[in-house]
Amino acid sequence: MLPEVTAPQIDFSAMVVVGVMAGFGSNGCAGLSILRAVEETTRIRVEYVQSDGTVPPGTACSAELVQLVSFVKLPYSTKPVAFVRKDA
Repeated sequence: MLPEVTAPQIDFSAMVVVGVMAGFGSNGCAGLSILRAVEETTRIRVEYVQSDGTVPPGTACSAELVQLVSFVKLPYSTKPVAFVRKDA
């Protein structure tokens, strides 16, 4: 039995939620993850990595589509957010 999952509590007057979505990966080894968020002078830069599911020979991956999505909460800001993909 899986433990009950509760939704995180977010005070939207103090926090914002940003996310990256890239559709579906071709197998269970595909992934997407936010690495970090950096507040700059004029923007917030959110860095993320994305794996297409390519792995070394002999590695087993489930044969299913997986959602590529990652969210993070940050301190409230009115600055624009720039998403920057980093090489894995």
